[in-house]
Amino acid sequence: MNVKTAIWINVEVFGNTLDRSGVLAYFHGLSVMNDCPAGDAQVVGAIHDVIEDIEWLELDDLWTLTKEQRDALDAISRRDGETYRDYILRVNQDALATTVKLVDLKHNMSRGRMKGCNPGLMVRYVQSVEFLTSGEWKSKSELKKEAKLD
Repeated sequence: MNVKTAIWINVEVFGNTLDRSGVLAYFHGLSVMNDCPAGDAQVVGAIHDVIEDIEWLELDDLWTLTKEQRDALDAISRRDGETYRDYILRVNQDALATTVKLVDLKHNMSRGRMKGCNPGLMVRYVQSVEFLTSGEWKSKSELKKEAKLD
């Protein structure tokens, strides 16, 4: 799939839906895409939330994806009943998905997107970034201790 098609899919499926911060939902995918390296990462970045967030859309519907794009999109889409930790462990198994997820987390942690969110969500995001960059899963208490030392 090319970037132009990915942008079109993102805008079409999210339409006028607003995200939790009151912004059109498709802007998030476009922001992630813009911060990703060119190529497959931008394609996956643009559509990284569509499988997870749009009930009527399935991975098989996106038949123009390359194998690498498909595998990454599958890895970055959280499954029903999956714990967040298991989800991040699975994302980490795919290099392209990991690249996109790190950009996604960075955007999710921005001040405007975190407005009004549970503070525990930020801890979970920091935990995930730490794991995806270092390979070490730190407990919430370890992260809190480190934050006090810095």
